[in-house]
Amino acid sequence: MAGTKQFDHGTVVDRAMMLFWRKGYGGTSIQDLEKATRLRRGSLYNAFGDKQGLFVAALKRYETTVSQERVKQLSNPDPYRAIEGVPERAGRSASRHRRANRRHRRCHVRRAAACPG
Repeated sequence: MAGTKQFDHGTVVDRAMMLFWRKGYGGTSIQDLEKATRLRRGSLYNAFGDKQGLFVAALKRYETTVSQERVKQLSNPDPYRAIEGVPERAGRSASRHRRANRRHRRCHVRRAAACPG
C-alpha cells in the first residue's frame, strides 16, 4: 500500500547500528545502508531524513540498549550490590563483541569522532 510504512523501525535501526559500528559514519554509504537495512533510499530518507538522522537513531538505540542495563545495575541502593560483577560483565561483554566480529569494533561515539565523513 503506497504511503504506508511497511518495515519495522527498530530492525532497520539495529541493522544500521551494526553497519555504522563496523564501518564508521564516514565509511558507510547510502548504498551500504540500503543493502544492510533492505530499504530503498527513498524509504530511508522518508523515515530518517538523511544519513545523519539514521546515525543519530542508531546512537540513541545503542544508548538505550547498552546504557539502560548498566544504569539499572548501578542504581541498586546497596553500593556493594551496585558494583558487584561490573568488571566481570565488562570482560564478558568485550569478549562477546570480539567473537561476534573478529575485527575489533570501537564505541559508536569514538568511531563517529574519528570518521566525521
